[in-house]
Amino acid sequence: MRLKNPKAKGARAERRTRVVLQAAGYYCLKAGGSLGIFDLVAIGFGDLRCIQVKAGTQYCSGIEREQIQSLPLPVWATKEIWRWPDRAKEPIIEWIR
Repeated sequence: MRLKNPKAKGARAERRTRVVLQAAGYYCLKAGGSLGIFDLVAIGFGDLRCIQVKAGTQYCSGIEREQIQSLPLPVWATKEIWRWPDRAKEPIIEWIR
């Protein structure tokens, strides 16, 4: 039986997210230790994407969601939650206003 490591699972989801964004032409910055509201910041030619990444069945808590919603960003920047369900080939992306 294989033990589950949630930290490693989250790191894999972040890497998958970064690969998708880089393939779309974004430059990605990872928050050190993921201690902030967002795990990744993706910088594009005319936009900025602030992304919280979740793996498996994990969802954003009410506190996390409130922190994301209350953070002021420029109008051309987006706040997103990318959730990678187990064995999914693509993430479920939610845009937060």
